[in-house]
Amino acid sequence: MTGRRLLSAALAQLFLAAWPGLVATGARAQTPGDNAPLMLGIGCGLASGSVCAMVVPGLSARTARMGLAATSAPGTVAGLAAAVCHGRLAAAILPRAAIPPGCAADVVGPPLFPFYVMAVARAGTSFRHLDDLAEAHRAVAADPALLGLLASVPAWRNGLTIGAATNEDGPRRVAGGGADAYLALVSPDDPLLARNGGSSRFIDIHPPADLFRIGDGACLWRAAGLDLGSGTPITTISTDAVLLLGRDFRDAHARGGPRAADALADALVKAGTAILTATRSPPDWRPTAATCHDPADRPRN
Repeated sequence: MTGRRLLSAALAQLFLAAWPGLVATGARAQTPGDNAPLMLGIGCGLASGSVCAMVVPGLSARTARMGLAATSAPGTVAGLAAAVCHGRLAAAILPRAAIPPGCAADVVGPPLFPFYVMAVARAGTSFRHLDDLAEAHRAVAADPALLGLLASVPAWRNGLTIGAATNEDGPRRVAGGGADAYLALVSPDDPLLARNGGSSRFIDIHPPADLFRIGDGACLWRAAGLDLGSGTPITTISTDAVLLLGRDFRDAHARGGPRAADALADALVKAGTAILTATRSPPDWRPTAATCHDPADRPRN
């Protein structure tokens, strides 16, 4: 772990120890005589660690002048989403598609970077697409955050035997013969994207057009194409990384400072380029085409 990550982790632990109530419970506006900064925990759960080690501390540096200090709160995507939705955690950086219906929280600020869905099959097999596995009625292991995606497509739901697995456990299941492929949800800087070849290989994902119409006006899923250096681009899908802020926390503020929702939204806009650099995201990843599944929407890596 680098010195920068050690420092960030140490500061986060100090903040959490000193103000546990403001991280785990509903925060309220502070009294006019209270000059202490408002402490908000921001969940981060990427395997790469860049969101916890760099993105959240970078946001905190920008919001500190407004009386709001953000601390990293590591966890799984599903666990962090539940914590924010039920008011146990102020906010989290999450895949948009992982936000459950009826969640008592709102997306604040712009999309931050893409999360890619990667399908990894055992080397030596003839499968080229996820649909090939479904047609052959094979078993796949998937990140828990992707179980809803697989269930939403009838061909996948009916053709695949689906089991939940972490990004660490998935490769072991494939290597041991317990699954024919695993599906991971990763950021652009995830080490998984550098491991194509050897005992495993990436295969394409071609979802039906109906998938791209799911959502509340924003693209829940987008078509994506990745060039990982193999000579043949990988076709897959992505979902936006967003900041989810609990409704109990959006109006909280320190003395004389803006609401937490406004402070975080402003910091996210100003930190946009730094966030793309930290997560190694393409600077032009945000789609410009009119539809979520238009080929022109596909980000480049």
